[in-house]
Amino acid sequence: LGSKETPAIVLGISGKPQELVNCDVTAKEGMPLIRRFTGGGTVLLDGNVALCSLLIPPSFANVTPFPKPLMEWSGGFFAPVFKSERFKVHQNDYVLTHTYTQPNTHT
Repeated sequence: LGSKETPAIVLGISGKPQELVNCDVTAKEGMPLIRRFTGGGTVLLDGNVALCSLLIPPSFANVTPFPKPLMEWSGGFFAPVFKSERFKVHQNDYVLTHTYTQPNTHT
């Protein structure tokens, strides 16, 4: 879908391409514009991004259908899949944090 060679742009359900994207450039570059059926911001996908959607009946999660409680619940649902302390829910997104080692500047 999105690769380093040809990224893709994904818009939320109400995103207006003419307001959010330079459509002339995306067309010229052959960059796909994709609309997802959920809300949220516009996202640039490259080879380092994965998207997922989880469709469940309301009775399955027993959680109020609002972003914060849903993200908290689904973060717990997805955490065992990633089996990593790097997996987190951050600002209504799932992230895998980078580990960074400060270079030793003392010689």
